[in-house]
Amino acid sequence: MPLIHLTNDEVYHMVKLYNHLRDIDMIDDLHLRVQTSFEKIQEQEVDPEAQKVEQCIIDGNDYKDCVDRMVETMKSPVELENVTDAWYDKEGNLIP
Repeated sequence: MPLIHLTNDEVYHMVKLYNHLRDIDMIDDLHLRVQTSFEKIQEQEVDPEAQKVEQCIIDGNDYKDCVDRMVETMKSPVELENVTDAWYDKEGNLIP
């Protein structure tokens, strides 16, 4: 069986194509082997944040410290500058 090597960028674009084909329900028109091939490529997609944690550990740092560093750099889904005291009741609970 021939093996092919893809760059991270090529894998990204193949996964993007696969997602698009699924979104427009065209993937069902293709042979099951094509779907399986796309799934194998998708499994190889690299998560850049996971790579940073992995490299942090390889560099000799403690796993907990590496994960903590990753969490600290994650963006908040809420723009914190827009949060005011009016959002919370006297006990500090978020008002629905």
